[in-house]
Amino acid sequence: MKTAIIDNGSMHLHALRALVPNADVFPYSRFTPRYLDAYDVVILSGGHAISVRRHMKEFAREIEFVRRREKPLLGICLGFEIIAAAFGGALKEMPGRETGIVKIHGTASDPILHNAENISVYEGHRWALSEAPKELACIAYSRDGAEIIRHRAKPIYGLQFHPEISRRNDGQQVFENFLKIAKEAVAGY
Repeated sequence: MKTAIIDNGSMHLHALRALVPNADVFPYSRFTPRYLDAYDVVILSGGHAISVRRHMKEFAREIEFVRRREKPLLGICLGFEIIAAAFGGALKEMPGRETGIVKIHGTASDPILHNAENISVYEGHRWALSEAPKELACIAYSRDGAEIIRHRAKPIYGLQFHPEISRRNDGQQVFENFLKIAKEAVAGY
């Protein structure tokens, strides 16, 4: 599968690249949306410098790309927030930054969870989805809110956690499950 990563300023880019070593990487400020149509899978990395809600103009090209994307796409942390914003989701700033291992609970049967109802993942964010738009299903939650979202008609997923950080948690398995979903979707094109 031809895979691209849009780097939104992730502090964990090296770890994400280790999960998909053959991926091409594009900085969010310089990627060309139409060029990415040639990629089977696109991954939106996390980021730490600016928030989506307060910087919609800076992420406008990425948001528009997500809206029109038909092929597999995965958003991680800030990428999750970009997906939520692209479809009209409301984001709220949390009182403090959530960091470390947390338990999340699946609420819907979905191949990305591979029949697991309760898993541990690594968090590193300060924004939460306060209201999900109708195009997105929330399929896993934590005490902070939605942790995994899925577009209802397209192979688009968002993870509010960091699957690339594998400190005794299940996030990497969720990431691998997404790649299997993507591979099946690509085979169907």
